[in-house]
Amino acid sequence: MTKPTSTYERFGGSAKLHSGARRTKHFTDPAAGAVWAAILTLDEGAQHQVLRHLRERLAVPTDRKGHQGVREARALAALCEAAEVLEQEAQDRGDPIPLAEVKVSEREYERLRSEHPERGWPEPRRVALWLGGSWNEALARAGLHPSDDPDTGWRQESRGVSFEDTTQAICGAFAAKREVYPEASEISCSEVLAWTRRPDVRARPGRRPESESPFHQHGGYAACHEAALGTKAPSKRRVASPRPLKRFFSYTDVQIHDTLRALAVELGHSPRARDYMKARRDALERDAAEGRPPRPFVSYQTIQSRYGDFNAALADAGLKEVNKPTVDPMTGRSLEPQLPNRMTYEEIVQALRDAYAAKGKPFTTRAYEAYRYENERRAADGRRLPAYACIYERFRDVSTTPWRQACDVALPEGWNQ
Repeated sequence: MTKPTSTYERFGGSAKLHSGARRTKHFTDPAAGAVWAAILTLDEGAQHQVLRHLRERLAVPTDRKGHQGVREARALAALCEAAEVLEQEAQDRGDPIPLAEVKVSEREYERLRSEHPERGWPEPRRVALWLGGSWNEALARAGLHPSDDPDTGWRQESRGVSFEDTTQAICGAFAAKREVYPEASEISCSEVLAWTRRPDVRARPGRRPESESPFHQHGGYAACHEAALGTKAPSKRRVASPRPLKRFFSYTDVQIHDTLRALAVELGHSPRARDYMKARRDALERDAAEGRPPRPFVSYQTIQSRYGDFNAALADAGLKEVNKPTVDPMTGRSLEPQLPNRMTYEEIVQALRDAYAAKGKPFTTRAYEAYRYENERRAADGRRLPAYACIYERFRDVSTTPWRQACDVALPEGWNQ
């Protein structure tokens, strides 16, 4: 049998058929047949343009509307690519088959997925779930021949998993655990599910649970575990820690006072916040460089949370308070109180009038800022011109449109016409 040489032949057609026969292609969607007939009426150049744009769209399955649309596009693209790979394998064996007649079983798809991880195909169970629920329904959505493999549906998440399947899965997972831990006497549900989800286990025939749902359907995991191994399942309850929870500070006030006093002796004066943080960082780095465990050195955050202020900690330790910093050493924000308004109401009104006289209409915020920068932010008498943010802040309390309100007060009627 000769190798197909055209796209039409690859999809099961014959190059000897006339153009009228090509209209009799079979599509699962009747609308696709109508679109195909319309494409055949186009010029050859237009057909190639359609093909080029269609390839560009199908090359990016993630460019779809909605999360479900992306899922369906990924699943359909994976099935079609798998069919093309199987078709190529058949041609290499010397037994070519049309692409429309390629049967993609779930097992074959999993094999190709493990051989070509770079393609990023989704798992078979996700393909079936995204495209209808069963594997053959997914193949029908992709326009592929249904699989007659008796093992189709050999692996499903919860449907059809019997009580024997769950007990066999527990026994298999427990045997794998005993190979690593010979003294093991029980196995948890999460360990069983981790084993059933392994690629080599998924490739085996038969059904196995891949979620807790099958166990719930058969009386719970504890009942399945006892039936499979004859022992009780491990409890999910957490074992209480022998160490009590720390409900208070790890450092006492005496330890904080000793640390501050020792640092004050080393520096020769009361440490500032940045001096304290630098000394702690250097001490911990020296311990790490010399291979010693880190020394107990209380952090600046602990002092802040304990006393609320670093000077309060110094005073409690009997040290002289230092000048309060103008910048927070942790956040870098200014600690200075906010300055009062330095631009009076009359100065703002006069600035708007001068800018309007110089710029005219239309008088917008952009025009005002241009006037302000043209005059180097200074009025003719040397006064500073207010910024737009200053005008906005001053008038936003009296109107929802501060700029319009300021101009209505300062400028004559019709300034915005």
